[in-house]
Amino acid sequence: MGHGEGHHSAGPGNKLLFRVLAALATARNEEAVCRVLAAGLAQAVVCDAGLAVCLAGPDGGLYPAGFLDPAGSPAPAACPPGAGVLVREVLRGRHPYLGPVGEAGCWPLPAGTRQVMVVPVRGRTGTRAVAVLGRAGESTFSLAELEICLLLAEQAGLALDNVRLISRLRQTARRLGEQRRQLRETTVGAVRALVAAGDARAPHFRGHSTRVAEYAVAIGQELGLDRQQLEDLRYAALLHDIGRTEVDVRILRKRGPLEWAERGALMAHATYGAELLDGIPVFRHLSPAVRHHHEWYAGGGYPDSLSGEDIPLLARILAVADAFDAMTSVRPYRGPYTVDEARERLRAGRGIQFCPRVVDAWLVVLERAQRDDLPLWREIQSRQRRASRGWRPAHPGTGRILPVHGRELAVVYRVAQETRALLDLDVLLGRILNILLESLGPGYQYIVLLPDEATGDLVVRAVAGYPEEVVGFRVPRGQGVTGWAFRTGQVQVVDDCSRDARYISVPSGANASEVAIPLVAQDQVIGVLDVGSDTVSAFSEEDLQLLMAVAGHVADYVFVALEHRYATRAAITDGLTGVYNYTYFYARLQDELARSRRRGAPLALAFLDFDQLKRVNDRYGHLAGNAVLRTVAEHLRSRLRAADVVAPNFCTKSLRPDQVSGEVSSNLV
Repeated sequence: MGHGEGHHSAGPGNKLLFRVLAALATARNEEAVCRVLAAGLAQAVVCDAGLAVCLAGPDGGLYPAGFLDPAGSPAPAACPPGAGVLVREVLRGRHPYLGPVGEAGCWPLPAGTRQVMVVPVRGRTGTRAVAVLGRAGESTFSLAELEICLLLAEQAGLALDNVRLISRLRQTARRLGEQRRQLRETTVGAVRALVAAGDARAPHFRGHSTRVAEYAVAIGQELGLDRQQLEDLRYAALLHDIGRTEVDVRILRKRGPLEWAERGALMAHATYGAELLDGIPVFRHLSPAVRHHHEWYAGGGYPDSLSGEDIPLLARILAVADAFDAMTSVRPYRGPYTVDEARERLRAGRGIQFCPRVVDAWLVVLERAQRDDLPLWREIQSRQRRASRGWRPAHPGTGRILPVHGRELAVVYRVAQETRALLDLDVLLGRILNILLESLGPGYQYIVLLPDEATGDLVVRAVAGYPEEVVGFRVPRGQGVTGWAFRTGQVQVVDDCSRDARYISVPSGANASEVAIPLVAQDQVIGVLDVGSDTVSAFSEEDLQLLMAVAGHVADYVFVALEHRYATRAAITDGLTGVYNYTYFYARLQDELARSRRRGAPLALAFLDFDQLKRVNDRYGHLAGNAVLRTVAEHLRSRLRAADVVAPNFCTKSLRPDQVSGEVSSNLV
């Protein structure tokens, strides 16, 4: 009996196996898995000539990730050309090897190795690594030792699969985080536009929502709200008076007491605001805070006469912040109260109009700001000095709101409501264009064009007012009024299309006048909003102002939707050829087989193989070989139907015979 035939013949033992499993569970990358496997094999089997666990890299190279050499030699960086023949054979064939080394040697073990055992490390997705164990003498490895190594290698293979899966999940999480960031930026822009539009309706409200947000967040921090609650509080404060856009501006500007009908209309702004937010999914959860920020703590407020703790906490905070800013600001019928007067009024309303806990928190914030001369206190004092000096009764017409402002606000509201379709680009574009069609009235036609990645042509993606067959129409790169707007990033207004040589008509007929507005997001032009009319010089200054304002919001939504589409496409396509990848191919294959069996209809599965591709790689380099693969893939994809699937040939390596039956005959490649 040789030296190795008696060593650990009963297996590695439960303790060793448990130790290896525990170590594999904590491994965070592939190299760590290989090191754990190498240590476990060294304890289970005698390998006095050394031991190595080699990873198969994505470039086809072999890399010793776990290496033990009794002589203390460092692990080689990678397998040199011409070496590692036995290791590569096991990697390709997935069958272990036991026996003498032979004349070629056994990389990466040192010279002098006589006997070797090479074990594949297999997981659910194939062979990912190879374990190489060597002995200096003539003592051969036994089948019992092979069984030990296979058992440990199997667990390591599963661990390699898990590590790769976790890595992909982390990458996906990072992509989703970036999409959420983009969506957040879009949301912030929409909030700012809504707040600015609301402030513009009455000059004395300008900056009110922003200040209320600052005060409310300071109160929330004093009360110990968490990060998400503070974010919700900030948005609720910015939007708390958005319902005032539904109130007659004459009521908002009126000096002196309000009539009962006027008071009722003003009180309805909280309900209007809540209803508006209910229609915007991203803001819907803020609706209760906006609806109830005028409730009284003792009851009797509006709109629902809630009291005490039944009033949402965010609404109670908004009530104090809103009241303080209103008291210390100019109103058409009075000048500002001093900070001390406002403090006394808050104290007087404590437990009646305001929540005691919230009032106490705000008074603490104010006292600390005054004592430490914080920016919050300096800003309040500075604003009060300016307001006291500059307060005058408002003149008629001051802060006049043009009709376009109301139209712009209405369109922004409705566009913001379409965020529920944000990730479905074509649906989103269609809905936005229909909103514009309804807002500007009949006589206008709308198109959104986005660039084709391959050709640079502008392609019509959505229309309103045009026939649906216009979708897909192409404007050659850099041509037409839209091409000019896309290339220069400047708005193009054509009062008479018949006099502009750049004008290109869509298939449904020519327009008399046209305006092309570039869609700009993240400082780059991503598309064009094109509006046509059957009338010469059809676009007024108000029309252009409205279209340009809305185009900015449209660009933000389109940018986020495009980013999501790119991320989704990257997850199911092969990075080299651009065709569908392994995961998508097998998912579709199972679906198509099931459909074929249900309908009794044939399914074609074509296998294509390249002859002499290795010769191309050897003679011209792998980059040339990659170009050949991409060219053939694009050729196949462009000549097949949209329902057909093209995937790299590695997808078929583990296809079972029972998956390709007689009923299979022609639409998967």
